[in-house]
Amino acid sequence: MGLFGKSKKEHIVKLQKQVDYLEKKTCSAERQSIVDYILAGVGAAEFETISATQAISFYKNISALRHAVGMITENLATIELKVKDTSKDIFLEKHPVLDLLGKPNVVETYYALISKLTISYLVTGDMYVNSTGQVLRPPLELYSIPSSSIKIKLNVKDGFPESYQVQPTNTPSIFYRNDVKGLFRYYTKDGSSELYHARYANPDESSDGFKGLSKVQSVFFELEQHSIGNIYNTSLLKRGGRPSVIYSSALSLSQDQRDTFLEYIKEFHAGERNAGEDLLLEGDMKADVVSITNKDMDFANLRQVVTDTIYRVYNIPLALVSKDTMTYNNLEVARMELYDQAVLPAATRIFEELTQLLMPRYPNSENLIITYDESQINALEPRRNDEIAKKAELGVLSINEQRALIGYDSIEGGDIIYGSAAEIPIGSVSEEKKHFVNILKKQIDDKGVRLHSDDDISKLVKKHYGE
Repeated sequence: MGLFGKSKKEHIVKLQKQVDYLEKKTCSAERQSIVDYILAGVGAAEFETISATQAISFYKNISALRHAVGMITENLATIELKVKDTSKDIFLEKHPVLDLLGKPNVVETYYALISKLTISYLVTGDMYVNSTGQVLRPPLELYSIPSSSIKIKLNVKDGFPESYQVQPTNTPSIFYRNDVKGLFRYYTKDGSSELYHARYANPDESSDGFKGLSKVQSVFFELEQHSIGNIYNTSLLKRGGRPSVIYSSALSLSQDQRDTFLEYIKEFHAGERNAGEDLLLEGDMKADVVSITNKDMDFANLRQVVTDTIYRVYNIPLALVSKDTMTYNNLEVARMELYDQAVLPAATRIFEELTQLLMPRYPNSENLIITYDESQINALEPRRNDEIAKKAELGVLSINEQRALIGYDSIEGGDIIYGSAAEIPIGSVSEEKKHFVNILKKQIDDKGVRLHSDDDISKLVKKHYGE
């Protein structure tokens, strides 16, 4: 009889009970932890939409996910907010909403608030903003509400949210639906606070309770593999890099003897501190090491595949994160691609939602939007310079137009467009002659005396223009 014949069976039964419990637990509406998913969801063909709590748990524990989201968030939070009048196509120098966003509440800066909103939006698929103050007036403060704290009650007739409840709190705040100019807005009963919900598009919103579809959902199995691999390798390292060992004997030992032997193994031969120690077995006792296959040892490749998948889902250029594709020449292009594919799309969406929430509460703001000025983003400057150079080479920009695009003041004589062939001014002869005369009239010596009299100018004009 094997040394652990009976205890092994008991152990298997115990493990099965744990798995059964976890499977039942993870089928509930709110899964509690990342471990529940890992232990109960492996190999599952289908599963429920992950909760906000679970998505945030992945974000906290998976380094690649946190890095991908962090790259978007940190770059987005540094973009300078602008208010634009769309009717005049101009940016406003000042507006009260910029002051509010600059200091949204008593404990946070704009960077802190926009980072929370962006992380929530990218990880959970939902973004909740609470604005305080009488709902028909400009807001007093803004707060980001965690997605996990929101409970949505749907209207049974139209399927849209009837109310939002912020929980858990001692006195939960409930925001009720109000039809305001054809849009649903959610206020507390006394009208002293508003909750705004923005979300990723979800094709199955009816069954998901009007929640956004998180990008984490699409990489669930990849994140699961990453977590399991980490747990496996950490466990192996704690055992000194050695796999499990099965001990057996032809003799039958009592429970006390088995317990004593296990304590001896744990104390003197298990763990990283005992790695390499010799083991002496007496009598007919044997020790068999559970072998590790090449697939088991191929964790590095699996981890890289999973990591690359996570970055692709969040549109992060691999040249910014992978040494295999990173070169000095492509870093600049990859950084611009990061903005084009990930940062600016997220910024556009979040700023649009802030516009929808805030601008209706300011008077005379029907044509105003919260946005950004792409020409002020430093990461995109190389591309702007290339575009300016190409347009200048094609002869479609004057010198002053080129200078204006890169933030320089105009210069005298810089409004003429020159062709590239022989630097001949493009435009009517009369306009050119007029400009030529003005330049000659303004030329003076060091004493302030004109260099050319009117007669001299007439002769020069005749010489150059045949008149």
